[in-house]
Amino acid sequence: MLALLSRSLLRPTSLAKSTKRLVKAQPRHVVRSDNQLHRLVSTGRCSAGPPKPPPPQAASAAVLSPVRHCSAGVCSADIEMPTFEIVEEKPIHARYLTVFDRKVRITSSKPGEAPTELHYDVVGHPRCSFKFAVAFPFHRAQDGGEPTVTVIREYCQGPNAVCYNLPTGGYDPRKHTSLEECVMAELSEEALLRGGQLVRLTPDSHPGFAEVKWCANRFTPFLVVDAEADPTPGTRDAEEYIQVQRVPVSELRRLLVAGDMMLPSIVTAQMALAHLEAAGEIPRP
Repeated sequence: MLALLSRSLLRPTSLAKSTKRLVKAQPRHVVRSDNQLHRLVSTGRCSAGPPKPPPPQAASAAVLSPVRHCSAGVCSADIEMPTFEIVEEKPIHARYLTVFDRKVRITSSKPGEAPTELHYDVVGHPRCSFKFAVAFPFHRAQDGGEPTVTVIREYCQGPNAVCYNLPTGGYDPRKHTSLEECVMAELSEEALLRGGQLVRLTPDSHPGFAEVKWCANRFTPFLVVDAEADPTPGTRDAEEYIQVQRVPVSELRRLLVAGDMMLPSIVTAQMALAHLEAAGEIPRP
């Protein structure tokens, strides 16, 4: 199977320019044989157990690329942000998600202004080290047809709806040695696939993308090219109700803006599509 992969997708030198828009550094390409990848597949997700509070997170007062919004001669970029320091954090609810009561000390840059302390509700998955991986399973065109993508339809308890997503799962340090191993396990469990070429769409040093404002989780996007059916897929969790579908790339683009896909899957899909366009695997829309 790996012999069929195009040289443009495999050669790092040809990808350095094409992925410049996506990341500041060239992504690492993890290429393993089907047998090696099959050995990475594990079952289940994060097992139950008492969660531990996360370690204190370093606060940062840096403002990256501020946007200037001016009103009455005052621009927001000219106003210094205060500093934010986590002074206390404790779990107040724990099941699959953990809710933390986080107390933050906010210190103004204005001389003489006393610090303020506020409490925030923060959610996350401490058993998964607050890390998740998302897979974009891409399949090259066969017999002159259109390239396709494997997506899942699953019950999403938040919106109480059946939504489209990409295979996604938490990194469990008790089962996974890396995010690469985590994403291949989820590919087997949720998409019923194994093998193929695995491409990490961010540099190894990237911290992952924050899910939402009030969540401590971060996710890392991956592209998987030409995975095959897994005859012995991983076991899904009891609360997962999933259908597996393969859709043309043109249909996937429609799903991205239809409002029925989770944000981590949308971000991963956009990055994977841009990567494939730059590598000449799919045409630009």
